[in-house]
Amino acid sequence: MASCNILFLFLLVTFLTFATTATPKTTQHYYWNDPQHGSGGLAPHPDDDVRVTDYIQLNCSSERSVFSSVFQSNPKNLFSFLSSEAASNNGFSTYTAHGDNPSDYVFGLFMCRGDVSPDLFRYSNISFFYRADTSPAYAMPSLANVSDPKNFSRLLNLTLNNIVGQASSDDNKFATNASKPTRELPSCCEASEGGRVLYPSCNVRYELYPFFDSNSSSTQAPPWVPASHFSYANSTYLHHNCSSDDEPADRDFKRDLKILFSHMSSNATVANKSFYKGNVEISVYGLFMCRGDLPSLLCQQCVANATLRISALCNSSRQAIIWFSYCMLRYSNKYFFSNMETSPSFQKLNVTTPSTHVPTQGFFNNKLSNTIEDVAEKAGDSDGKFVNKSLKLNPSQTLYALGQCTQHLSSDQCTACLESINTIIPWTRLGSVGGMVLYPNCNIRFELFQFYMTDQSPKDNPSPSRRKGKVPLCHIGLVL
Repeated sequence: MASCNILFLFLLVTFLTFATTATPKTTQHYYWNDPQHGSGGLAPHPDDDVRVTDYIQLNCSSERSVFSSVFQSNPKNLFSFLSSEAASNNGFSTYTAHGDNPSDYVFGLFMCRGDVSPDLFRYSNISFFYRADTSPAYAMPSLANVSDPKNFSRLLNLTLNNIVGQASSDDNKFATNASKPTRELPSCCEASEGGRVLYPSCNVRYELYPFFDSNSSSTQAPPWVPASHFSYANSTYLHHNCSSDDEPADRDFKRDLKILFSHMSSNATVANKSFYKGNVEISVYGLFMCRGDLPSLLCQQCVANATLRISALCNSSRQAIIWFSYCMLRYSNKYFFSNMETSPSFQKLNVTTPSTHVPTQGFFNNKLSNTIEDVAEKAGDSDGKFVNKSLKLNPSQTLYALGQCTQHLSSDQCTACLESINTIIPWTRLGSVGGMVLYPNCNIRFELFQFYMTDQSPKDNPSPSRRKGKVPLCHIGLVL
């Protein structure tokens, strides 16, 4: 578990930074991190944009006392031992640093999640071994909620009860499960599409996407991951939806819509303007969103094509939306700018039959789902609500992903919108890497080739730096 050793070193460096600068005389420390976003190497700080692990929570005891020089040196011995132990494959180790007096003892442990790298480190001047501690605790509910909380909670409880038994009997006190969603999480996470609760002695997490590695016994990435082969070009038309819920558009509405389209087209010519929303009187509201990496000329061309095509396809509709691979355009007779909507939608995925066996599916599902989660978080925090990311899968293949939200959404709304895409992908039937899911307010695309433009690609001006019903499938991991 080489990555466990490397990442444990990073965890200790970060932990010591907190421990020595914030509360130097603290007697108990707990540190949790999320090991999803990377596979090796040292990171300078958990808040940096490029990082190996995502720092989750630090708890420093408020109990203070005057320590001897022996006690102050003992943590270094503790950290050195645990660091060397992290290279083993058991993912868990305890150690006691002794002194001449019992008050100089330091007790510590680390715990790695069963399928990945270290996610808990703890030390104290009081022995906590062989004791089940539930305080301090930390909970993280998902931003998005399920549509049927009662049924979801029932099925989730069934799965959690089952996985608690598995983890209790497992030699490494670790278990994962994938089932239709469903011991009840605290009220903080009730009805959430995902959540986790962290205790000093155990933790539990559930999501509607495969966040754990189902093939953790294999340390090698597969030599080849299957790619989807969809025949769409960069500027191609993808899909449209014309609403028939309202009465047909009359002459006055069509006149105002034509004015709105003119405003859209002129705004698409503005350099580095990939998003516009506006209205004509209180008659019609509209917006366009071009892909965040495009130069203004391509955005202008796409918006022009979108206005022409939607005018022809939805001539009598008061609400409509159209997607091209370079842009999205939408209008309505109702105000929709403050809403986060996931319907209507369009998706292009390679979905196989239930009986189809895809050997590398567990590997690429785990990499892809966690990449989408990371893109969702970063897009919500970015100024332009746009993020792209690449991840090396093996020596010959790289995963490229892009996520974008309409810019009128709040940070939480954008993240929730993109995270909801992660929950509707049919992971157990995904046959290859490559595809897209499009919502009115956000979209995700992922490929095994670079489909987006980088900072080195020609653009008008450099973009500013970014800040850092069916019941779906539920994926649950538990560590005791």
